[in-house]
Order: sequence, then C-alpha cells, then structure tokens
Amino acid sequence: MTDTYGGLGDVTGQDTYDMFNMPLSNALAGTIDPVTGLDACPISAQATADPTQAGITGMIVTCPKFEQDGHTLSPLAGQFVVANLMPEKFSVQAYPGADRIARGEQWLQTNTLDGQHPHDSFIRIGEPGYFQEYGPAGYHVAIGFANPAIINARHDAVCAGAIGAVGPCTGTVKGQVDLQRMSRTPDQRLYPSGSRDGFIWTQCWVSLGDPDGEDFMFTKCDANGNFQFTNVPGGNWRLTVGDQWNDQIIDGLSTPANVTSGQTLDMGNIGVQQWQANVYTRTFLDINKDGIWEPDQGEIGIPLVYTKIRYRDGHNSNSLTTDFNGVANFNETFPLFNWYVIEADSGRYKTTGIHTVYDAGGPADGSTYCGPANGARPCGTSTSYNFLANTYEAVPLPADLSVPGAVYCSTADCAAEAASFAAGTAKPSSPGVSTGRIDPPWVTSEGASLLTGMGAWIDFGKAPFAACNPTQSVSTTNFCATVTTTAPGSTTPTTTLVGENGGIHGFVDYASTRPFDSAEQMIEQP
Repeated sequence: MTDTYGGLGDVTGQDTYDMFNMPLSNALAGTIDPVTGLDACPISAQATADPTQAGITGMIVTCPKFEQDGHTLSPLAGQFVVANLMPEKFSVQAYPGADRIARGEQWLQTNTLDGQHPHDSFIRIGEPGYFQEYGPAGYHVAIGFANPAIINARHDAVCAGAIGAVGPCTGTVKGQVDLQRMSRTPDQRLYPSGSRDGFIWTQCWVSLGDPDGEDFMFTKCDANGNFQFTNVPGGNWRLTVGDQWNDQIIDGLSTPANVTSGQTLDMGNIGVQQWQANVYTRTFLDINKDGIWEPDQGEIGIPLVYTKIRYRDGHNSNSLTTDFNGVANFNETFPLFNWYVIEADSGRYKTTGIHTVYDAGGPADGSTYCGPANGARPCGTSTSYNFLANTYEAVPLPADLSVPGAVYCSTADCAAEAASFAAGTAKPSSPGVSTGRIDPPWVTSEGASLLTGMGAWIDFGKAPFAACNPTQSVSTTNFCATVTTTAPGSTTPTTTLVGENGGIHGFVDYASTRPFDSAEQMIEQP
C-alpha cells in the first residue's frame, strides 16, 4: 500500500503503520471457520514467546488456499483486511509470493483501475467493510492474476475433447495489437493507429479460450505487437488482449475468433485503448538556439534535469529527472480532461525555445485511415509523429489568442521555421494547420489537456547562461551584474561582478494546517 496524499499523481511512500502506529498486517489472520472450527487464515505465527500471536506484522499476506489442517479449502483464500487505516486515498498493489517467484512461476496481473498495477482505494472515517459505488457492494480492491503455464497446460485436453467436440487442432490465429485512437469531440469515431508505436513501452499478451469457459492458449506479442497461435482447435473462441503494465483496457472486452481447422485466421489490426495519456519531454542543448532538437547538428540531451507535471493550482502531480539522453517520459498520466502544467528546471541552463506538439485526435499521421476518401478528417504531414498523433489542426485558434512571440509551424516538425526563429526574423504568426509550434525563451512552462491514449510532446531547448567578461561593455552577449555583500562581522561591503544565472526561484502554496508545532520542522512536497 502506498500513500498518494489524497490525490492523483506520484506517491509519497509506502504505508507500513496504521493510525494507532501499529504495523500493518492482515486482520483476518487467525479467523476461526465456524463450520470446521479450524483457523481459516493460518498465516505463519510470529517467532515470539506468545503462542497466540498470529499473522506477520509489517507485511500484508493474503489468506492461504487451505485451512489449518492443510487440506480443507478456506472460504477466505486470497482475501485480506487491513484494519484501522486513516482516511486517505491509497494505492494497493499485489505481488506473487517470493516462494512462487523462486520456483520460476510467472503471474501476470489481468485487471487494473485506471491503467496501472496499483488499485486506488478511497477510505473514509467509519468506512464499511464492503465498498459500494455503483450496484452491489463488494471488495474495496480485487486484483486478478493469470499464469501462462497453467493456461497452456489445458491445450492438449481441449484438443482431446475435454470441453466437448472440437475440430482438429490444426488452425492458426494471428494478428497485430495496436493503439485504438479517439477522435476529438463531438466526433465519436475510433481509428486504428496502424502501429504498435503508441504502446512501445509495454509488451502485450494474448489469451485464447472458450467464451463461456477457461482459456487454453496464451502467448506474448513481439515488439511490434504481432502474435500467432498454432495448433488451434477448430471452433468459436474468445480472444483477450492485455499487457505488461496494465495500460491497455481489458475491462471485459474480448474479440471473437472463429477458427476453421487447417486454415489461418488473420485478424489484422486489433485496436485496444489506453487507460491513461502520455507526456513526452526532452531537454536538450540547443546549440543554434532554434528551439528544435537536431541530433545531426550535434545537439545532445541534458541529463538529470528536474522535470515536473503540476496541476493548475501548482501542486505536484508527477516528477522525474531526465535520463542521459535528456528524456523524461510520463507514460501513465491520468487524463484529467483538464489542464496540466509541464516544466523543466532552469537552474542550470536557460531556455532558448520550446518545441511543443499536441495530438488533435482521429487517425494518426502516416496511417492508411487519413483523409476524406476514408470518411475521416485529414492527417498531418509530420515525420517524427507518424502513427503517434494526428498533427493536423482543422480548427486553429484565432490570431489574437496565439502565444506572443511563438512561431506556428506548417508541419509539426517545425523544420522550415527553425532558422528564422533562431535569427529572430520570424514574425509571430496566426495558428496554422499543424499542432506544432516553437515558443519563445520567456515561456517557462507548457499546458497540456490530455485524453486517453493521446500524447503531448515537449522539447525544452536550453543553453548555458552567459558569462560575465568585466573587460567588455555590457551587452546582450556580455551579461554582467553587480552583487554587493557584507561578510559576517564586517562593515565593509564587497562588490562582485557575476554572470547570468537562473536566479532564485521557489514555490508558494496554501497550507492551512501543519503537522508540527514548529514551522521549522515542516517538510513540504511542492
């Protein structure tokens, strides 16, 4: 269990104690089955002199399959109750036991809440034992797992007719899993992206089984989302698609697979939707100060730059530092259907320009689904965002709402506009037909409003701060500032010339209460 400090975004840490400062454990430990009189949740006893001490404190272990005698099935198998929790929004994640992993077992999580391994759980004061939001009450958290080995072990029995008459096991099923793209409202149409690129960070898996029974074939996709089953029995089956990080929506969705023995069923592109949205950032050394990343010009990423996503009121949602390529990607950003604010720290380098691209929805650039001939809206002509976004802006902003000093690009790559931006000769233009633009150096942060499966791309161009040369006159290329300080115990001020720097910056937020009597002990997470 992790603490999300009552909201969405990064967690503050793992919960280990309840509101009475007792270690977290499964409160069902030692529960007596009234039918058998046996311990229905015999979690290992503590190594203690007290023989009545049950459970493992500091660790939440689910109740085992069998009761105390080792062969009676327990009605509490797989369940847990964590008592005396404080009011909070928790993220609950389940892990297979270490002994299972040591035996080489593989368990894949099959369900999610909003696209991640942890499940959100909202606990209030006096929270009932069962949670009710819509329909009948149930568990606060229910997490499912699948074991590929167990599923595939059923195949031979199915071919032998264990579930009824089936055709010979000589069929083949294949296809490719790609990202199903949403359109911008009020258009409600969905489009395959034609590529796995939109899900490149997660590996998909595919399971085949009886529509009303168990699955009996399981395989993983390759890096491009391709999968294939061979030796498939003839029949009408159900195909279910999931993925490594639970980013794809399963949620009861499946695809019919009507297999004929001895033939190949090519299912083509199977589009799946993503639970969450994506923010892609790169912070790079902008040598020619044109605002776009050009690796062929020797421009490299800047590592360890603090990159942050904030809510509109300024408080933190997600934080990363860039990797050694200057990249900080947020691939599971909750789609607020409202605005986020994204920024890259300017303490070490100043901003030269920001190249930003947003997704206009509908078919993706480079796909075969673009254009009126297919009954779809046009796509952009970018090269860097093929199969990832539609960069054609059909409804551009009015000129009086454009960003002052920004250059709006004819294509989202902005290659044609970069030189004039660097030379300072580009004139602020009206928003054009692409979703790409280069913002001027005075812009310090970017806004993004995201829908599920869509992305925003932000490249922060940076350059070293200007050095001070006291032998030259002050100019735009020779920035000098005078700093006067007085050493402790001295009355004589000292004057120093310093160069350009990032200044002093911080964050102010609203805090009506504090957990310490002394404000000096306050540790604030902005």
